[in-house]
Amino acid sequence: MRLTELSITNYKALMDVRIPMSKFGCLIGENNSGKSSILQALALFFSGTKLTSSYFFNETQPIRISVTFEDINDSDLARLADEHRQRVTSIIDKGRLVLVRNYTIDGKSSLFYNTLTPKDPRFSSESIAKLVKGQKAGQAFVDKTVQLFPELKDIVDTTMNQDTIKQKIQELADSLPEDQKIPDDQALPTGIDKSIMPMLPDPIYIPAVKDLADDIKTAESTPFGKILSILLQAIETKLPDAQRLFAELNAKLNCVMQPDGTMTDSRLEEVRSIEETLEKYIKESFAHVTLRVTFPPPELKTVFSSAIISVNDGVEGLIDSKGDGLRRALVFSILRSYAELKAKLGISLAPSETTTASTAQVQHEIAPTPPSYLLLFEEPELFLHPKAQHILFDALRVFSNGHHVLVTTHSPMFFGPAATETFVKLCKVSDERKAPKPFTKAQHVNLSDLSAKDQFQIICYENNNAAFFADTVVLVEGDSDYLVLPHIAKTLNPDWNIAQTPVLFSRITGKGNIRRYRSFFKQFEVRVPVIADLDLLINGFDNIEPDVNLKAARDKLLSKVDELINADSSDPTAKEAKDAHESGELRRLWRIVRECEKKVENGTCSQADLDAAVEEFFAWQRKPQRLNILKTSTDGHLIQLKRQLLQMLRNVDIYILERGAIEDYYPDNIVDADKPTKARDFCAKVTTRDAILACCGEQIVDIDGKQTPCKEFDLIFRGIFNNNS
Repeated sequence: MRLTELSITNYKALMDVRIPMSKFGCLIGENNSGKSSILQALALFFSGTKLTSSYFFNETQPIRISVTFEDINDSDLARLADEHRQRVTSIIDKGRLVLVRNYTIDGKSSLFYNTLTPKDPRFSSESIAKLVKGQKAGQAFVDKTVQLFPELKDIVDTTMNQDTIKQKIQELADSLPEDQKIPDDQALPTGIDKSIMPMLPDPIYIPAVKDLADDIKTAESTPFGKILSILLQAIETKLPDAQRLFAELNAKLNCVMQPDGTMTDSRLEEVRSIEETLEKYIKESFAHVTLRVTFPPPELKTVFSSAIISVNDGVEGLIDSKGDGLRRALVFSILRSYAELKAKLGISLAPSETTTASTAQVQHEIAPTPPSYLLLFEEPELFLHPKAQHILFDALRVFSNGHHVLVTTHSPMFFGPAATETFVKLCKVSDERKAPKPFTKAQHVNLSDLSAKDQFQIICYENNNAAFFADTVVLVEGDSDYLVLPHIAKTLNPDWNIAQTPVLFSRITGKGNIRRYRSFFKQFEVRVPVIADLDLLINGFDNIEPDVNLKAARDKLLSKVDELINADSSDPTAKEAKDAHESGELRRLWRIVRECEKKVENGTCSQADLDAAVEEFFAWQRKPQRLNILKTSTDGHLIQLKRQLLQMLRNVDIYILERGAIEDYYPDNIVDADKPTKARDFCAKVTTRDAILACCGEQIVDIDGKQTPCKEFDLIFRGIFNNNS
């Protein structure tokens, strides 16, 4: 059995959210975004605990929690009691079942199942109830039925009662094509709302903040006890003698149902005497009453539920006397033990897969699988250092191989491309058109377009994990940009302090990563501006995925740059010559030219290919020349073309540093050193708005239809921060 989808309506801030489910799912988002509410709603689905009105987003509407189960198999159904199995099977369609828990405003709930029902109102339960009310078999009942359902004219007859008429109507409804049906919540067959639960995963809810005293008890109803019982499933198989003795003990205490359905009574005489004596005396007051004494069947896990766990951390004492970190770690240790036992002992600790459930009766010979579990884990990283978080994640990954895991987290260590199948970002939004108060929005993050390597690297690199909880992620190329640009922003305007805004900076180690980082963060519905060096206009321009207008503007600019280069016939500078001599790239291009030359001689390469290789070789020399022209030229036409292109790029959230790289903005008192040291020196020495503005030039830009002078960094950060609000 698999959980594939969760839908929640009107619970707390979850006005209407739909969450894809998998064996291992992860929920991320800022505090108060609704992560805990989703786990709580899922736990409520299974428990049906009564609620107060404060849990309703809109008190005039019911709370609806829907869970979709798929791949239900015969072994899942075998966990049900015999008297309920066939009725549950009847509502499963091709191994799929959608169960719905509805809460009314009085806080009470009922369980339904969702299925396709006819759009035609004639088939509604109200219409059919009105049809059959007070009717008996006969011509009058037939006439009334045919009047409402002419399709049954040749099918119904005067011998049919209410039940048979309703059966014929249901058969007619079932025969309708799907385009004449809509999903609708239907009442479960009588008496199976609670009895269906043994077939479903058993929830284990571990909240982030609470008194864990209950969780560390070994009682089967607690998270600790439930996880421990999973381990006991393996231990029980290693103690066949104990199981035999327990069976014998049960037979001495209770009547036992045999496989053929007969009941045998091998109880101790003393047990029967107690029962008979009690019944004798109660019959004196209630003559028709019978009485039976039943003892809970003895099980190995009952023995373990009495276990006492003590810890010596310098002071020996019971685990419930220790700190939250140690107590929570005990729950974690159970999960790690699960993973280790499964790996080392080669034992099965999870339900097995069998054939998909059919509409036929499940036979007694099909063995039920052990119960599966749904682990709902809030912030598993709490109280754990990074290494321990990695270990716990691996344990959860192993646990999810046989059960379901859904975690909420602020840590990227609980996401792994090979393990976490569903990844959902939650955020609180305000939209008065939809609701008078803020509500939770769920965004399913689909990373399928990125390779597993890219997913891992982007998620785990440096500060990118924090970007999961931002509204805007500003991509910068290197360490210097990462240090200096946020400093410039907050110095220019206190409102542009990243510590107080949902704007974060992320370094991407080169312009070659712009495309994949933008693609990644946009999956989270995050705005992704880019601040890049001027050389992006020469190298790597395609990484920003420019449209045809941007490409045309860039080509026009570079044509002007090349025109100015050709007009300058001066020899390369000493530095340019040295760079060329030391360049491995230039040597590679020269080797290509020589290889093409040889191929032309032997006829395996065309002259056009050789010409292209030569052109590429000499184009290398133009790269630094082009950049130098872009940085230093005073040609009015070139400056105009450059600033037009920069404005077009700012309109699509690409901000280019006009002078070159961030180092080109440093004042003269920043001494030569490695780049990070120079960046820190800049932040220490340039500490006022005037000092920042003195480092950058002025541009004339269009603001509200007027040509307005604007300092470059003001222009950049106004676009990033003000457009984010």
